Amino acid sequence: MEMLLIREDLCLVKTTTNAIDFWNALRDYHEKVTVTSRVSLLRKLCNLNLLEGGDMEAHLFEVEELFSRLENADLKLEQPIKIAMMLRSLPDSYGGLITALESRSDEDLTTELVKSKLLDEHERQRE
Repeated sequence: MEMLLIREDLCLVKTTTNAIDFWNALRDYHEKVTVTSRVSLLRKLCNLNLLEGGDMEAHLFEVEELFSRLENADLKLEQPIKIAMMLRSLPDSYGGLITALESRSDEDLTTELVKSKLLDEHERQRE
């Protein structure tokens, strides 16, 4: 991700002495934690859908980015909710995989496993 600093941003970071403080100053200013910002992020997540034949890798990156932004807004989603949000965003062609994943026990089902299976299925469908 490319970041362009504007004049107003320079004022926010001019006293920072390291990269973490620099990033936190920008994040705190631009990602204000409000009910409105949380609702906006949740809306984006709920409205995010992979189109049939779409790029799964880019889709999962976007989903993870929204999860991260929600966590930064003090709204951490539990793993079962994250998995449900990933699965609900898929087109009908992933129905068989979704059913197979939903039949697994909660202990076996992790976000990493789901992402891996989704990427495998995407590759299979492309072939």
